[in-house]
Amino acid sequence: MSLFILVIYEKVQSVASAKPFRFVAINRRPFAGSTPFNAEEINLIINVDDDAEKRASFMEARGHEFGSFIDIFTQKFGLPPISDDGKTGGSIVLGWSMGSLFAAATVAHAPTLPVDVRSRIAQHVRALVVYGEPFGFYRPENLTALFRSCADHFWSSDS
Repeated sequence: MSLFILVIYEKVQSVASAKPFRFVAINRRPFAGSTPFNAEEINLIINVDDDAEKRASFMEARGHEFGSFIDIFTQKFGLPPISDDGKTGGSIVLGWSMGSLFAAATVAHAPTLPVDVRSRIAQHVRALVVYGEPFGFYRPENLTALFRSCADHFWSSDS
């Protein structure tokens, strides 16, 4: 499963259709086809200044949105969990450029999701790929260690 800007991944989608895997790309809020930010969220984005607590709160909410999407999507479409031998099933979360922030937030804030959601995500997310990390705005502490603890495989263009 992959997150972030749909158009960027058209070539990957064409390859995926010829292989035994599903490629899912979603547009982040507020891009076309997604849920717009409400007035409070827009105010937070515009007036975030140097308030690390507000940034973290905003990104935790975005991480929960993506975590919830992964959970609902895997249940709705009956995606297989990672097999016992690790050779089949599962999903990969991928973030590119600005989308890396949201991939990071998904993993960084997974521990604050409801226990049942965390459990299902843990059974499905096998790897995390982060390409082109723009972490000036938001970088959770010990990010690489956190990624490695939450997924069997972690790859970053900056690691």
